[in-house]
Amino acid sequence: MVDPVPCHAPASPRPRWLVCAVAAIAIVCCIGGLNRLSGRQPYTVGHFATTSAPRPLVRASAGARRPTAVRRPAAMYPVAAAAQAAQVGPAAAAAEPFLSDVAVTAAAPWAYSGPVLLTDPAPSGINMLPGWEQQLWFVASMSIVLLGTVAIKQLALPFIKRVLPSGWYERWSSTFPLLGGVFALAGAAHFLLLEEFSNIYPPPGAWGGLWQLPGSAAFHVEWTGVVELLGGLGLLGAGMIRKDRDVARLSAFVLFCLVIAVTPANIYMFTHGAQLPPGQEVPLNFHAVRAVMQMVLLSFLWEIAVPLESETAASAEDPK
Repeated sequence: MVDPVPCHAPASPRPRWLVCAVAAIAIVCCIGGLNRLSGRQPYTVGHFATTSAPRPLVRASAGARRPTAVRRPAAMYPVAAAAQAAQVGPAAAAAEPFLSDVAVTAAAPWAYSGPVLLTDPAPSGINMLPGWEQQLWFVASMSIVLLGTVAIKQLALPFIKRVLPSGWYERWSSTFPLLGGVFALAGAAHFLLLEEFSNIYPPPGAWGGLWQLPGSAAFHVEWTGVVELLGGLGLLGAGMIRKDRDVARLSAFVLFCLVIAVTPANIYMFTHGAQLPPGQEVPLNFHAVRAVMQMVLLSFLWEIAVPLESETAASAEDPK
């Protein structure tokens, strides 16, 4: 006798990535709600919004601390630009494409949030170059990081695997998920040091007008902190505790994309002299060391997401 077929098939478990995505969206919504309850203005698109007065940025110069000279493009703040033109006259306003702090805070205090373009010469001197040269430096810096990552993943790691005794590379690469703890701590720091991280966020108009990302500095610091915290915990827990390869690979992929997404902040520190923490000038050799470390970090995350053995198996199955 044949058993009757059930009318309803058992519900399939929800994909882990969907659960992680819903949790991340919920946390971001909670952060926005807490900002509203605390009296801060909601995040806006296009212009920055805040209720607090501008906090002067400081940086070390000739052994002494002093407020950093800042300027805001008049095109980004039309209300303040109109007020300044009424004060100084149309001709003088047309000759000066930047606004003073007084004009912005008096005519449009809602338009200020976090970082502004730094006009003091950076140690690299790049922010003093014409806009198109600054854009070339930005593209070159991003290209170096990406190409260096590809070289380490596709050339250096396979070479290390070949020269090491059998099994050593696998044991070494199995410790890569420990990086999740570092990411989780860094993600928490985004909230503990919100203003400090906001200092290195590239403001609109950076690199000769190339950077035009909407949203406030605090918003970008906070959402990257959420992703970094969740991705780090997912990588650490799935890679070292529960040994869930799918979640570990997904977490590594998310962190890989996040590191690339926040790379412009590191480039801004190099090209414009932004400081974390404020008041401590960063030597040029630090940027070179950090770039190399970032390439290694990206290659490790890539290796977790797409291990060498999976690439080898895929190439063996390919008839070509």
